[in-house]
Amino acid sequence: MSWKLPEVEQREFDRNPLVAVICQLRFDPILKVHDRVPDLQDAIRSRFPGYEESEGLLLEVNEGHPRQRTVREHRFTAKREPTAAVLGDQGVSLEYREYRSREQLLSDADLVFGALDDVFAPVSPRRLGLRCVNVLDRATLEEGLGRKLTWEDLVRSSFLTIPRELEGTEALRFASEVTSDISPGGMTVRYGLLPRPGGAGAQYRLDIDRYAEEDLSVRMANSLLSRFSEDVYRLFRAAAGEALLEWMGER
Repeated sequence: MSWKLPEVEQREFDRNPLVAVICQLRFDPILKVHDRVPDLQDAIRSRFPGYEESEGLLLEVNEGHPRQRTVREHRFTAKREPTAAVLGDQGVSLEYREYRSREQLLSDADLVFGALDDVFAPVSPRRLGLRCVNVLDRATLEEGLGRKLTWEDLVRSSFLTIPRELEGTEALRFASEVTSDISPGGMTVRYGLLPRPGGAGAQYRLDIDRYAEEDLSVRMANSLLSRFSEDVYRLFRAAAGEALLEWMGER
């Protein structure tokens, strides 16, 4: 069964609970990537002037057999915000730690995906994904609104799947994961009450991953990404309670 997300109008807010937004286009390996980095940098330097190179280990599982391989990445960073474009020989991604707007995401994707296609064509995409991670800290939201809140004020009951026998238990923690087809591709949603890092209490986490893995091209990626962002927003609005929307502050 495929999800049927509610139709909602896109709106702008003064703030949001997003802690990370990652857009990634994965493709079949391009061995000349590391030789043509200066050409890609020239194409995107106006938006991403900073640069650093890194290496790490990636664990892959093929046909049930795990193996490690060294991954070399090129990280291009924006000047005034924690935003980066990251290039490897099997993918390119955009990473936001302070997400500002859908328009900025689509503009950055148009720039980076266009440069990728210009420099490395033909590119054979395998997966396009948009992942948005929201974290709700109730104490922070209470301070912002100046009143006490319950999780039911912040998150709709259908996204608080707590057994009735445990309702009202402040120490409760839970996590759920749901995956469904949604044309084109699919969506995975992970949500739940998780421990606060380094402190008492809990945070609510809503982690949405919208993706497609077939019939892709670089040039169609931006139009698909626009649709993905709409789907993610619709899912978020389906989960958001009235107090959360009040805290976000509609413009």
